[in-house]
Amino acid sequence: MKRAKFGYWGSLIAALVLMISVLASLAAIRPVGAASSPATVGITIHKLKLTDNTTITNNGLEQGNLGPTLQDAGFTVYNISKQFYAEYTGKNGDELVARYTNDLTSLGNYQDGLVGSEQLTGPTGQASWTSLPAKTELGSGASVDSVYLILETTVPGTVTSGAQPMIVALPVKNPAGAGTLSNIHLYPKNYGIDKVLLDEEGNAATDTQRYEVGQPFTYQAKFTVPSNITSMKEFRIWDAFEGSGVVYDGIDSVTVNGDSSKDYLADFNAHSSFAFSGANTRWDYNFTLNDANAKAFYASLAGKTITVKYSAHITEDAVPDVAVGNKFYVNYTTDTGNKHELEDDSTKVTTGGHKFKKVSSTTGATLKGAEFVVRNATDKYALVAHDKVTWVDDRDDATTYTSGEDGKVVVKGLADGTYELVETAAPDGYQTMTKTTGFTIVAGSFGEEKTIDVKNDPNTFGYLPMTGGMGWVLFILAGVGLMGAAMLMMRRRNTQA
Repeated sequence: MKRAKFGYWGSLIAALVLMISVLASLAAIRPVGAASSPATVGITIHKLKLTDNTTITNNGLEQGNLGPTLQDAGFTVYNISKQFYAEYTGKNGDELVARYTNDLTSLGNYQDGLVGSEQLTGPTGQASWTSLPAKTELGSGASVDSVYLILETTVPGTVTSGAQPMIVALPVKNPAGAGTLSNIHLYPKNYGIDKVLLDEEGNAATDTQRYEVGQPFTYQAKFTVPSNITSMKEFRIWDAFEGSGVVYDGIDSVTVNGDSSKDYLADFNAHSSFAFSGANTRWDYNFTLNDANAKAFYASLAGKTITVKYSAHITEDAVPDVAVGNKFYVNYTTDTGNKHELEDDSTKVTTGGHKFKKVSSTTGATLKGAEFVVRNATDKYALVAHDKVTWVDDRDDATTYTSGEDGKVVVKGLADGTYELVETAAPDGYQTMTKTTGFTIVAGSFGEEKTIDVKNDPNTFGYLPMTGGMGWVLFILAGVGLMGAAMLMMRRRNTQA
């Protein structure tokens, strides 16, 4: 293939292309690209009563006949351009939106960006803002595309589900043609109730999480307090495991509208009855609605989203690789006697383990009575006791695993990783293994087909103890004497013959 040769004009064109690309990259500080944007935009909220997990894709255009509308839902707009662009790198827009949506506290004092006043939805379920600035002047004098946060600040008394926070980063490209939208239509997604298991980074876990026995983990449940809470006959929240081997440790915190600077746990405990049941496999909060002080407290939370965080751990009773789930419930009874129950589950949890079989290296027969300890990759030994795994330095302090009548050794309750099975005592008539047995715990490693045979050699020699003194000398002298007597008798017989 011949290499292309550029002359003067080719070099000039290449330079122009490079210059254009650099200028374009310098200009690309907005989360949604577009040619140009108007001086102001309008935003219309369409509040719907969604009774299931219906998902509506917001594309900025008006959509029709999606369900019954809701009146008297209140929405408030905040300009969060300052917070957004303080962290925006040109590539992390989606990440920022996800973080702000799930944790409003990461925005700091976003209330300073209040735009106008709260708007209530009318008979058609709509609330509108007609002249929101498309550009925002930052303190440095730079003008950036505006970013808005929209919150449902008043929830209608006929429902228990508020809307998730919505973030709009301008300009919004017109999906039906060229240019950008000057009027944006949004369909909020109702919170209803939302239950997640948090991973080690505090994000919602999507895959089954695997833990060591005793290792704590945290759940997060959200629900919205209805505006008519004080007129209800009953309002109760509860959570329960759907399997064995996992128990709750306690309620960690109760926060309101994503503001983690204040913990309402003590207030909740004071104005409701709380109880664990089923050996700590279930907990219940039953709101006290017949007390004046309690009513005043819950009235202050009407229309707000409550976040409850609570912790749990896996016990020694857990079966490795058997995932255990749980559900969060909101039960309420209106003043007219109508009963309702909302529920949501989360990612499941489990623990790990491995199986071994002690056998004879010569006959293949199973051997009982062999003793082992487990060592991890940092040369520490597993002590499994009181629903907790502790890694100790001295193997004499570790948990001993003993092969049973069937020769099986079962190790369970450990996190995923690599380990060694170390033999500390052999079965009767067999030699103690000096070589360790390496194994790896992952999902599925507890299956019977993954069982590892651990072979022992039988003892094939005997001996007499060497106890010291003259004992062995006497044995030798006696032997020599007997041999001499025999030779003397043989000579006498030969002489007589």
